[in-house]
Amino acid sequence: MNQVYILKNQNSAYLDKSGNWIAEGETRSVFRTEFKDEAINQKVEHTVKNPYLRIEVVTVDQLDKGKLDIDLPRPKAQPATETDSDLFAEAEAEAEAEAEAEAEAEAEAEAEAEQYSQNTDEKNTANLFTEDDTFETQPLDHPNNELASADPKQ
Repeated sequence: MNQVYILKNQNSAYLDKSGNWIAEGETRSVFRTEFKDEAINQKVEHTVKNPYLRIEVVTVDQLDKGKLDIDLPRPKAQPATETDSDLFAEAEAEAEAEAEAEAEAEAEAEAEAEQYSQNTDEKNTANLFTEDDTFETQPLDHPNNELASADPKQ
């Protein structure tokens, strides 16, 4: 067993080899170095990037096959979730159903408007005209025109 230096922040998370902070997972991915000055350089670099970060250099034993003697919880098993394709298909189906409902509502509204228009036209034309009605147009100054024969002084 040899000793290595690792970096631990105020939240008890460890710096991994890709520069991220991990609080659970495999200890093989934790950043480690045999040289204290290299660990201090990493500490300074991360503190400059984030001044609110409190980092300490920790000495730990490196066990067999690159494992470290630290308490790093294993990640919890994630429950089975829907895949992206399932979520996409579900969203697509919802969008289609919504579009279909809109189209049906629009068709109903158009049918109601057409029915109303036909009923209104039939009632208006039935009341206005009969078969016996004839239409003659007369100029305003014609003697039979009621508007022309009205006394303008009244």
